[in-house]
Amino acid sequence: MPSVTLSSGQLVSYLIEGKRDAPCLVFLHALFMDASMWEKQTKMLSSQYLCVSVNLRGHGDTPATEEFTPTDLVNDVFSLLDTLNIHRALIIGVSQGGWLGIEAALTHPDRVSGVVVIAASIRSQSKESRDALVQLRDVWVANGIDAIMTPFVHIAFGDDFKDEKEIKRWRDAADKRGKETYKLAFESAMSRQDLDVSSLKCPTLVIHAKQDRSFPFAEAEYTASAIPKEALSGLVLVEGGAHVLPVTHPELIEEPLKTFVNSVHEVVGASA
Repeated sequence: MPSVTLSSGQLVSYLIEGKRDAPCLVFLHALFMDASMWEKQTKMLSSQYLCVSVNLRGHGDTPATEEFTPTDLVNDVFSLLDTLNIHRALIIGVSQGGWLGIEAALTHPDRVSGVVVIAASIRSQSKESRDALVQLRDVWVANGIDAIMTPFVHIAFGDDFKDEKEIKRWRDAADKRGKETYKLAFESAMSRQDLDVSSLKCPTLVIHAKQDRSFPFAEAEYTASAIPKEALSGLVLVEGGAHVLPVTHPELIEEPLKTFVNSVHEVVGASA
């Protein structure tokens, strides 16, 4: 997996595939996951696009050795794009990655051609959600990764997800990163504030599972209602899905994702 040291001194690892002269798609993962969670989506889209999946700080092979903010993560993304000589991209993010995608579009509107927000909220963590995540963190720190796998799978993958090999892959990846690194990523995620999307101008698609146990579907409805009508491309309700849809139910988001990306970039020969 390639990596680069940014001008800030932060090392960032990433995956890149597709046509180097094609429009760029940037993929931002959820907390506790990494860039490889997008492998099915990048495989689907890399024949027409340049796909860059970023490992955010404290995930994958991107280290985190000191406290950082969500703004630092957004700056890392654009610094990486600068290093790759990419000026403009469409951002696809899930959970914290969705929040970061909108923040990127608000702070760098000239560099973001569109945003796909999957299983995310533009509001700061509710007390209920924060308390649940704090409990998971504390149990992990005290007792190790295996002590939180059952509630984590319930929240992230859903009870119907039976791919034990895939679950073990994420368990091992988290264990390798270590609880101290995860604590830094956790604190950054918990510091996210409400986003004012009234100035959002780029096309934005919201995708959310009806059974999401991390953010209820009402959060997606709130997000969609807050985005200006001229920017909102649609709200897609996924029946039967879970929180990390790109991993658990890729087939349910394939068509709306591909249709939106193609419509934004008006790819010659692509279906509308």
